[in-house]
Amino acid sequence: MVKNILAVGYLQNYIEGILNISKDLNLIVIEEPSLIPSSIIDNVVIIPGRYQQSDEALNVAKELDEKYNFCAVVPLREYAVPCVNDIANELNLKKVGKTASVCFRDKFQLRSYLQHKNINNFKQPEFSRVETIEDVYEFYRNHGSCIIKPSNKQATVGVFKILTKEDIALAYIESTEASEPGRTATDRALNWDYQVEELVEGNEYSTEVFVKDSRITFYNATKKTTFHGNIPLETGHMLPVSIFDAQTDKILSDAISELSKIFEVENAVLHAEWMVNESGVYLIECAARTPGGSITELISNSYSIDYFKEYINILSDSSASEKHSYNPKIISAIGQFLPMNGIVSKVHKTAEFAKELLEENITIVSYVNNFSLGDSVKINNNQGRKGYVILKGNSQNSIEKSIEKICSEAVITR
Repeated sequence: MVKNILAVGYLQNYIEGILNISKDLNLIVIEEPSLIPSSIIDNVVIIPGRYQQSDEALNVAKELDEKYNFCAVVPLREYAVPCVNDIANELNLKKVGKTASVCFRDKFQLRSYLQHKNINNFKQPEFSRVETIEDVYEFYRNHGSCIIKPSNKQATVGVFKILTKEDIALAYIESTEASEPGRTATDRALNWDYQVEELVEGNEYSTEVFVKDSRITFYNATKKTTFHGNIPLETGHMLPVSIFDAQTDKILSDAISELSKIFEVENAVLHAEWMVNESGVYLIECAARTPGGSITELISNSYSIDYFKEYINILSDSSASEKHSYNPKIISAIGQFLPMNGIVSKVHKTAEFAKELLEENITIVSYVNNFSLGDSVKINNNQGRKGYVILKGNSQNSIEKSIEKICSEAVITR
């Protein structure tokens, strides 16, 4: 029996992941008219509908449901989360919940909502709305080093560290002028808000959970590495933390469990980011959509599951998503290729060179390098990354050493 799934936002790798689940799935995609690609995957129907700061897609979805009788609706772009919740509510499908859909899409709403809650297992930094550059100067005078970020954009777009007073002017300009070509609608003006937060230093992690009927059925914690500089570029991920740091894994599990309960999450995948230091666990942000950075591939590899199959089962109310044992078998990690700004003078397009750089018992799972000789490189956020290597093995230390060596040689600039 063919199942019809509605997706909002066209992201090819996620769509491919969903279609690979079964031949009995039919995928209908609603995308912003200005973001519809010139070529799409075979057998995928794409319908124009505005969902970024618009509810037009809701009416489009209602009309489509009369024909397709959808079994699930899934947000593929983070900007689609609030609209997808409204669609699911209207079509009586599984949804994340109204409060969660709003707060997990807007970092200021998230902070403001939590500010009035009694939280036991995590903390959040001081924060403030930014309307003018003077707001940033005032916050810096009161709190010192901080971070400026868009409240309602995604990932690391427009996120900058402010370590000194002299950093403020440039950081403010670059944050408020940061754009996302190909990811945000261009046929109308969108409204962007900004905030500033205390800079919290420490070790960075994320948690990925499936929530079904208000109960966490799958949990994973991922260790993150970032570029040391004013732009918090993600350089890599390693999971599951439970294998190499059980103590940290426990406190992260408690934190995401409490966060999910506070927001009364119903059915969703949550990707929350955390900073851990001697003072405790700090929530950085949380999104109710599939994580990026190839974390889905790492999860599928380490847990011997199909990430997208599990996710769609949650949203389609399949009995296959009932809780069972998710025992990680191996450590998986990704290292991003982040060459220095400049012109690419040397590039390894295949993984042959990397085999000699591997530590003992470490295996290459994937290698992607989309850099080319002569490319001009200037990476300002995670969306500018163009290559990576994924490894697996039983030793955290051996994987880290192997990734460091491969990433240092994959792309050279001058």
